[in-house]
Amino acid sequence: MQRLLLSCLLLLISFSLQASGSTDQALKWLERMSASLQDLHYQGTFTYEQGDVMESLRIAHAVYDGQYFERLQYLDGAKREIIRRGEQLSCFQPGQRLVRFYQRGQQLKESGLPAQIERYYDLSVEGDGRIAGRETIDLQLTPKDQHRLGYLLSLDQKTGLLLRMKLIGRDQAVLERFQFVEVQVGERIPAELFEFNDSAGASKAATISAKPLSSRWRLGWKPEGFVSTVRSDTVVSDDIATFSDGLAAFSVFVEPGIESNQKADQLQRGATAVYSLVGKSEDKDYRITVVGEIPKATAQRIAQSMQRLR
Repeated sequence: MQRLLLSCLLLLISFSLQASGSTDQALKWLERMSASLQDLHYQGTFTYEQGDVMESLRIAHAVYDGQYFERLQYLDGAKREIIRRGEQLSCFQPGQRLVRFYQRGQQLKESGLPAQIERYYDLSVEGDGRIAGRETIDLQLTPKDQHRLGYLLSLDQKTGLLLRMKLIGRDQAVLERFQFVEVQVGERIPAELFEFNDSAGASKAATISAKPLSSRWRLGWKPEGFVSTVRSDTVVSDDIATFSDGLAAFSVFVEPGIESNQKADQLQRGATAVYSLVGKSEDKDYRITVVGEIPKATAQRIAQSMQRLR
């Protein structure tokens, strides 16, 4: 009996050591992924699936003198593209809402991965594979609370570049999928590629600019581990504020001058939850909207916690 108990104890210790090693290895790969998103030159074509909608896009990413240059082209439907040159972000055809979505993605990418990310996700290395002709390492991130989604990441073994990502819901369903179908990594991209060409058929740029409000707002609640990517950890002083835990992100929009008789609205498209409510404060109507890769219930709680500062 004692021999059996000792064998079971040794087996449990072995499993514990293996899990710890897998977590450490996964963290090192996440650090490589974060660095690759900021430092590498790469370009390629990828598919993006959200619910029952799939789109094809082409991306070119470069870094010159510490500044990011990026061009994102939609290959399906109407001609649409976004060009980034350092701090300048321009959007052709799709409108400001798409610009904001893209800016949110950039803020997430540049926020980096917090050292304590294992506090909010269980991390593991799940094996290897092959995507777009490149050998990959596969990581799984399982949330430890109900306010996050799960991730399956496939990283290029040579560079750490993210080649595929799946966002997983609480019921283990795949909500969104991003995957390269062809990619070139490490080849220097000429700066001319990021210049706008009028002959391409796009209209003039719609550039993003913050619209200061007459008052400020504070988040009364947010999930633990989410921090502001720009200013105060909880104060929203412009028309948008973005919060990230290093992987997931959500944005809060405050819009004045909205009819207060409108009802709250919510939807879930793929992994993206949207919750919007309308109210009145000091005889002023406003609308608060939360958008992010979080569960609907979490988005609703964040929006309802907003407090206006005097």
